[in-house]
Amino acid sequence: MKPVKNNTTPGCSAVSSQCVIWQGPDIPCINLCKGDTIDDVVYKLATILCESTSGVIDITTLDFKCLVEQYQSDPQTLIQLLQLLIDKICSLEDLIDGGNGGGSGSVNVQLPPCLRYTNNDGDFIEYLEHTAYSRKLAAEICTLIGNIASHNTRITNLETRVTTLENGSGGGGSTSITVTPQCTGTPGTPTTIQNAFLNLEDEFCDLRIATGTTSQILQALAKQCNNLGSQFQLSGNGVAVMSQLPGWVNNPTSVADTINNIWLTLCDIRDRVDDLGVVTSIKCTDLIIDFLLTVNQQRTSASLTFAGLSTIPSGLTEQLGTRVRIAWNNGANFVDVPFTLGNFVSPDGGPFEINLASLNPNVPTDKDLTFTVTTTYTGSGLTCSKTAIKTSTFTCNKPTVGTVSLVQATASSLEVVWAEPTTGTTPVISYTVTLKNNSGTITYQTAQTTIGQYLFSGLNASSSYRVDVVVNYECGSSAVTSGLFSTLSGGGTTYYYYQVERCCGASPTILNVRSNSQLTVNQGVNISGSANAPYAWHVIGTSSQIVSAPVVLAVHPDCEAAIDDLGDPCDDGGGNGGVV
Repeated sequence: MKPVKNNTTPGCSAVSSQCVIWQGPDIPCINLCKGDTIDDVVYKLATILCESTSGVIDITTLDFKCLVEQYQSDPQTLIQLLQLLIDKICSLEDLIDGGNGGGSGSVNVQLPPCLRYTNNDGDFIEYLEHTAYSRKLAAEICTLIGNIASHNTRITNLETRVTTLENGSGGGGSTSITVTPQCTGTPGTPTTIQNAFLNLEDEFCDLRIATGTTSQILQALAKQCNNLGSQFQLSGNGVAVMSQLPGWVNNPTSVADTINNIWLTLCDIRDRVDDLGVVTSIKCTDLIIDFLLTVNQQRTSASLTFAGLSTIPSGLTEQLGTRVRIAWNNGANFVDVPFTLGNFVSPDGGPFEINLASLNPNVPTDKDLTFTVTTTYTGSGLTCSKTAIKTSTFTCNKPTVGTVSLVQATASSLEVVWAEPTTGTTPVISYTVTLKNNSGTITYQTAQTTIGQYLFSGLNASSSYRVDVVVNYECGSSAVTSGLFSTLSGGGTTYYYYQVERCCGASPTILNVRSNSQLTVNQGVNISGSANAPYAWHVIGTSSQIVSAPVVLAVHPDCEAAIDDLGDPCDDGGGNGGVV
């Protein structure tokens, strides 16, 4: 090394390394001797270092295998390699000590196929954490130990029982097993099991000969008449079928089922044979068809009750074509409703219900209706046709209107209103409104309207009139509802009449008042009269009475405003303010 004057430590002079010698002891392993220059020392040390690390600390030649995860890159320096080894060792220690304070990781161990299972959450478990795996193995081992012990006990028991059987059945002993038969061989006598079996086989063979083989029995069961369950009963009225007999088995599969149906069929035949002596005396006059007719008020449904009124003799069978014809307009219009009469003759059948509103053509609700039942029965050489007729008479319900009230009167007009009828089932067509003199002997005006209000104009001032209102229905007109009213005196002033009530106080009095302007319900007013003026009043409706007093003196939006204006104390002791 050559001496330089740059970066020289203060107080030191620059000296070449060739001028500095090694004063330490000899170091044979690197061939370093005392007295060598510093250049020789550094060169020999560098040479030894390069030779010792060549091909040894080159980490690029290493295979890191499990040290590096798939997402990691290989270490490039010795420091990175050492740090990776330290991290891996720590991770393994954490896994080994997991759950015992040694770390947060866990080792999952794969279960063999025979130990895999589905847990309570429905998850199929193939791996367990090593502590759970150990517990699982312990539990399975305990179960196996218990099962082995149980099996050993059963094997011992079975060995004992086999030895006993062998000793008792000639397999090693001289005593045979005996049984006491109850109906084969010699009943009540102890018999060896071999003889008892032979006796039982003899009885079975005799029974099989008497009853036939299983296949022969099944073939016999299949001989039942085709569709026997849907055939009409011979002893019935031609409506009930065999399957309706109590206890009937629709699909017999055993001898018991077949014998059951055979007896029911035989009894049905016997009942029919018993009736044959009576059938010869049947006449068509014995067939009685009658019914009770009920139609609801709205005339939308009808009920025909035959039970207790109609008689169907045994031996007669109803034919197709039974119907009820519903006719109106003297038979010009009708609709036919088919039904089976036999279903409604017995008390259990109930009435035959007809929904009139659903028929086509539509059945009117304001006409007389005729119900004609026609049916035909045959049997014993007879053909009997019967007809029964009932009529439902329409009654026109014609309610009147409510009270006729005055809306307003002028010197030349009267406007009246009435409450429209709310009862009755017949639609309202119109109203006839007639204006007459006070006694009703002279008619001045007649009008038709479809609403519950009418205005008469062109009248004489200060005159009394009577207003008649009649309701017009399709089936006729209601009675007259009348009201008496008067026009005002001449001069052109129009008055309106209302009912008012105290806004408050212990005595809520209602008065009829006159106003020269139109008012609305709940408006507050001051009215005339010494007994009325101190108090606040409010409008509760129009009045049909024509009065000259009290009159409305002032109008307010509501009771509160009227009370504030008058200072109404809201009691019966009088007030302060107001006009008399």
